[in-house]
Amino acid sequence: MEETVGELLQRAPGDGVALETETKGYSEEVFYTTCHKTANLLNHLGARKGSAVAVSPRPVPENVFGFLGACLVGAETRFIHDGAVDADILVSDGERVGSYEVPASCRVLAHGDAPTDATEFDREIWGENPVFPPDLVGGADTTVLNGHTSAEVVEEARGIVEERGLWNGDEVTVESLDKDAVEVVAAVAARATVLLQDGSAN
Repeated sequence: MEETVGELLQRAPGDGVALETETKGYSEEVFYTTCHKTANLLNHLGARKGSAVAVSPRPVPENVFGFLGACLVGAETRFIHDGAVDADILVSDGERVGSYEVPASCRVLAHGDAPTDATEFDREIWGENPVFPPDLVGGADTTVLNGHTSAEVVEEARGIVEERGLWNGDEVTVESLDKDAVEVVAAVAARATVLLQDGSAN
């Protein structure tokens, strides 16, 4: 049976650390819960199977949650540094929203210093349902990343896990989400820790 990214995020959480930055760590329980909350928030903004979510590739937690939340709802993630946005929703840190050309039809979900016309991730996420309805999770044939289906992304991620021998407690370094998105899924599959290294913060 083919696995999906959504199924990985619906497992019972363990006691490990799923995501870590220089200043903060997220337990598996908090990580899974925030992915589900983000999926519900994206769904309310219009994300669903067949839609597209543009995400800043900057390696910060909110963008990781934007990517995985989009996978849960069955939307395709398109990592975009700047310029024209061809998507239904844009997820980005607030100070970088101005570097995008956002069409009127696109909703903006911003974290940090959000523009006044954007939905504020930091404010809205806490009130969201911590459980994403299983019947809304995108299926194995849902396109979620670079034209690849959810099942294909998990299959590639499982290959990384096997090749590197990843296990619970190992670290997977992520420096840019557009290059390392499947690495994130591999870490989730192995219950390893995603270690975010945000060079732009230095």
